[in-house]
Amino acid sequence: MPNQNNNINKIATQASLKIYADDKAVAIKNRIYLGNKSSFGVVLFLFIGLLFIILPFIATSDTVSKIIGIILGLSLLILSMLTLLREVMDGVEIKDNCITIRYNLKRSIIPLNGNMMIIMKSEVIKVRRSSFIIVTHFLQDRKKELPILRFQMDQINTGKAQSLGDYLTKLLNDKIRQE
Repeated sequence: MPNQNNNINKIATQASLKIYADDKAVAIKNRIYLGNKSSFGVVLFLFIGLLFIILPFIATSDTVSKIIGIILGLSLLILSMLTLLREVMDGVEIKDNCITIRYNLKRSIIPLNGNMMIIMKSEVIKVRRSSFIIVTHFLQDRKKELPILRFQMDQINTGKAQSLGDYLTKLLNDKIRQE
């Protein structure tokens, strides 16, 4: 079992996730990993936004160029900061008979009941020359599905992503039944 746990933790690191599990609580948190293409792209947009803000003041330019540079730069800067903030804040935690969900900058605390279960869905998305598998976990209560966790990996790691998703589904469902 410890060897399997090491493998899952390695896959979770590749997926920019951190898993905490003990007798009292289970928590799965997103984290920023710059080796991930999407995180690297967001940081790149952050620097481009800063460049758009600073560059018109360094180079001699007219007022219209400065205003356009500031508007474009602030837009890129704010969007990339919100995306990074979302990546850091997203996660799910089950403890004290409640599930706390942080998803897309929203926080929800839901008391657990016997009808709840976690389900997983995955899809492959192709963007130009890259392909990704996106795994999303949902909290299902009767007919309602609430997204609680999402991670992505390169398509070549589809097997790893599926095994990580299955592990997380089992871990969360076991904790819900335990509470």
